[in-house]
Amino acid sequence: MTTGHLCRMREGDVNEGQSPPGTRAGHAGADVRVWFAAAVSTRGGLPAAGQETNRWALAVCAVASVVVLPGGLNAFTLPKLAVASAGVTLALWSPGPGRRTWPRPVWLALAVGAVAVVIGTVAGAVTSGSGPGFYGSLVGPAPRYPGLVSVVPYLGLALAGARLLGVPGKQTRGLVPVLAGCAGVVALVSVLEQAGFRPLESDVSRPGSLLGNASDAGQWGVLALGPLLAWAVARRGAVRQGGRVVGIAVGGSGLAAVVVALSGSRAALLGELAVGATLAVLVSGRRWVAPAAALVLAGLALLVPSVASRVTGSSPLAQQTAHGRTLLWRESLQLAAAHPFGTGPGGFTDAITAEHDRAWALAVGPGTPVSSPESWPLELLAVGGPLLLLAGLAFAGLTALAGWRRRHDPVLAGLAAGLVGYAVSAAFAAVSTGPAVLAAIFGGALLAQPPPVPSLSGKRKAASFSGWGFGVLAVVLGLAAVAEVPLRSGVLAVGRRESTEAFGVAHLLRPWDPTNRLVEGHAYAAVAATGDQAAAARCLGLVDGRSFAQQADRASCEEVRGNLDGSAQLLTRVSGQDPTNALLLLRLGVVEAERHRYPQAEQLFTSAAQLTPTSPDPWRDLAQLYGLTGDIVKQEQALAEAHRRS
Repeated sequence: MTTGHLCRMREGDVNEGQSPPGTRAGHAGADVRVWFAAAVSTRGGLPAAGQETNRWALAVCAVASVVVLPGGLNAFTLPKLAVASAGVTLALWSPGPGRRTWPRPVWLALAVGAVAVVIGTVAGAVTSGSGPGFYGSLVGPAPRYPGLVSVVPYLGLALAGARLLGVPGKQTRGLVPVLAGCAGVVALVSVLEQAGFRPLESDVSRPGSLLGNASDAGQWGVLALGPLLAWAVARRGAVRQGGRVVGIAVGGSGLAAVVVALSGSRAALLGELAVGATLAVLVSGRRWVAPAAALVLAGLALLVPSVASRVTGSSPLAQQTAHGRTLLWRESLQLAAAHPFGTGPGGFTDAITAEHDRAWALAVGPGTPVSSPESWPLELLAVGGPLLLLAGLAFAGLTALAGWRRRHDPVLAGLAAGLVGYAVSAAFAAVSTGPAVLAAIFGGALLAQPPPVPSLSGKRKAASFSGWGFGVLAVVLGLAAVAEVPLRSGVLAVGRRESTEAFGVAHLLRPWDPTNRLVEGHAYAAVAATGDQAAAARCLGLVDGRSFAQQADRASCEEVRGNLDGSAQLLTRVSGQDPTNALLLLRLGVVEAERHRYPQAEQLFTSAAQLTPTSPDPWRDLAQLYGLTGDIVKQEQALAEAHRRS
């Protein structure tokens, strides 16, 4: 057997436990070539220890999507990223069933996307004047950390997926029990939350389970359903070639569907149907089974009353969410026109306020600030402008093409179906860590292809070096995740007026994250609002006042400290960027009344009342204002209006 013959071997020429055709016992160098052929083969040939390492690496990478840290202020993001980085380390250090790479167009799309993100980060820091700033945007602000903190682990997971799942065979089948086990745990917590228990501090209105948010849980269930349902319908009855895995896949599919159903996410139910439709195209045999199963599973979700009310639109909250989502998409397009280079990671929260109008104020209100356009194409557009959107669409197209080419393996076809369902569901919701972990693994596996010429030394060195890098990252992110526990303890201690040494521990564990100081400053601002002078002074020393939220905190503390002019200046600046925010108008009106600028205060309170026609708060403030000015008639009218709205 010549070296040239060896290099021309096709995938599958070397089976487990067999020598390549043409080898002779005692031939000089035969053992070396046999081992080499097994190393680059796509069907195994690895020593038992190597196969075990691969299984552990695959399990850790997949399980990372559902890891949580109970007791943390943010229990759902950093723990997942830390465990994911550890899984990538194992994957890069493992022997691997075959050396994999990506086509050049994929690397080109990634490079263009990286350039677009850098440009958007610089443009957002220079032109905005608010937001997280260049460094904060590059890192990515909490709680999603959409910058390098998330992007680097996602890229590593894609590489791990290519290395561990890019080869059809037993290695891909090993993903089925891992996903089924994860689906069982996520479904169990979802059932407990649906029953009224709260084992984790997740979405209080709908089960967020180990993902922290109901929509995220639904997206995760859709992704897991892809390979589980694909194996269940494609291998049913094939006892000799994986009958035991078939049973696990069938059960896992049901558990993933439970997760989707209890999430109550209409987008996830739509993604579930997309999974079935995609499998009907990709999987050979009885093509009607997959879409029929997906349709039945989605239909069973309607048996849950809360889900049925959301799907049918009878829930007022569901109607409000749908209307608010359409307004957000319209404003996101307006934002993209105003910021053609994007706002960088984390810059959306402050930038979108300039696009809010009266319709937004009446339909949504100034509650929790939005951090995402709630749609992955619009999020790409907001972060890096049209250039990043084009790169993302190109990457999605290349992944879809790769899925079509690799449809003959049921698990790989399932990965493609899961990604299609995820793309559909994430088109109506924010991109979050848990589902993105699985999506990165799936996409990297589908895009994998063998290198032109098998080589070991160079790729081994690169993989070893990268493995050390991700190992260090796993430690850094692990410490950062642990820091969430003392950070939460510090916030609670500030509220109880107790000692706050816990913040020092959090800063020590996570010195690179500016979020620590902002969380501490906001905790003191909340206490300062009760009139605590010491807390106000502490807040002013921590909050730099760049973002709108920080400026609002500083304004409250300046008011407590007696600096009414400084407080009014900060609130005027913020409300000028968010003119339909009734809460800011009320706060500014109170400060203006304290400055004895009564006409300005009356105008601000009246504007807030028009933006929140069902709230009694503006009328209560007006009643107090009229009491200060001695207008008894208007005071009684304002009190009557406040009472009518209470």
